[in-house]
Amino acid sequence: MVIAVILIGGSGVRFGSETPKQFLQIEGKDIFVYTTEVFQNHPWVDSILLVYPKGWREHVAESCRRHGLTKVEHLVEGGSTRQESSCNAVKYISLQGYGNPMILEHDGDRVLVDSGVISDCIACCRENGNAWPGVMSTDYVVEGSLRGIVGNLRTAVKRDTLRTHTPCVFYLQDLLRIHQYAEDNDIDNIFGGFW
Repeated sequence: MVIAVILIGGSGVRFGSETPKQFLQIEGKDIFVYTTEVFQNHPWVDSILLVYPKGWREHVAESCRRHGLTKVEHLVEGGSTRQESSCNAVKYISLQGYGNPMILEHDGDRVLVDSGVISDCIACCRENGNAWPGVMSTDYVVEGSLRGIVGNLRTAVKRDTLRTHTPCVFYLQDLLRIHQYAEDNDIDNIFGGFW
C-alpha cells in the first residue's frame, strides 16, 4: 500500500499573508488542491492523508469534496512544527491497521511535483527502502555571512551539492523509528533542515 501524506499545516508567517499560502486560491482552487490532484491521479497512490493546521479542518474537507479528491481518506491536525505534523500523521497511520505501507511525504504548497517524480520515488523506495529526490545545484553559494562581509564576496558553484525536494518516501516502520529517535533525544529537526 502507498499512502501520500500531504502536509498543509503551515501558518503563512514566512509568506507574510494572513491566509496560509496553501489556502490561497488560483482560478477557484486552493493551492493545496492542485498539489493533491497530482497524487489523486497517480495510479500507484492508494490513499491520501492531509495534515491541516488547527481551525482549517472543515475548509479542507469541503475543498476535497468540491474538487472530487476521493483518495483523501484521512485528515489529521498538524502540530506546531513540520516535524510534529509529520509525527502526528505517522502515528495516526500506525493505528489504522495498514501494516507497513510506503509513505510519501510531500509539502502541500509544492505544486510543481509531477507523476514521473512520484513514480521514480516509489520505485527507488521499493528497491532501496527509502527515497528522497534531489536536484544537483548549479546555483552560486555565498561563503560567509552577508552581514559580516565587507568588500568582495567569495562565491562558488557547488556542483557536488544536492537541493532536496519532496516527496520523501519511507516505509511506515522506518518513519516511526525516526520520530521515536527524535523524541527520545530531544531533536526538534530530525532531518537537519532538509524539510
